[in-house]
Parts: sequence; structure tokens; C-alpha cells
Amino acid sequence: MNSNLTEILQQGLRIILGGATVLSETLQDQQKRTQTLDELQSQLKQTAEELSQRGEVAEREVRIKAEQWLGKSQSGNFSTVATTQATRGSATKEGVEELTVAIIALRQELENSRSSMI
Repeated sequence: MNSNLTEILQQGLRIILGGATVLSETLQDQQKRTQTLDELQSQLKQTAEELSQRGEVAEREVRIKAEQWLGKSQSGNFSTVATTQATRGSATKEGVEELTVAIIALRQELENSRSSMI
């Protein structure tokens, strides 16, 4: 167990030294620095695209759930409580409006993230 810990620490030290070496070489070589920055930018762009696609899927799913929820509440599938139909309709409308506002905020945040990465 003690030799295991020593090996882990030794490997960690080597990783740090290797990273420092790569960083030093990158900073000293203009071409390598440009290449590294281009690769990072490309990876960020790809990640932003993947997150955007996932966001679109999530947005569709939320919209479908909201429409299903709205449809159920309007058709009266919920158990009856001591509330009037007008109160239920108002609560449903408020819920949908809240979901819409949340979706708009998420979309805006995603667009801001995308534009700051590019």
C-alpha cells in the first residue's frame, strides 16, 4: 500500500513536470502557441455546438411536457379539488408562462455562451 502511494505521487510529479515542459515549449514557440490556441478554440466551438444541440432537445422535451400538462389540466384529468375551473385555468396559464420565461432565459444564456466562445 505504501509503495502504491509512492507510485501515485511519483506519477503525479511526472505529470506536473511534463505539463510544465509542454507549457514552456508552447510559450517559446510562436507556431506551436498559435496551433495550440487554434486547437483550443476548435474544441470550445465543438463543445458549444454539442451543448446547443442538447439544449434544443431539452427545449423540445420541456415544450412537449408543458403542452401535455396543459392538455391534461384543460381536459380535467386531474382529481377534483375545492377550486373553481377559472382558478385552475389561471394556475395552468401561469405555469406555462413561467416555463416559457425559463426557456427564453436558458436560450439567451446559451446564445451568450456561444458568442463569448467564438
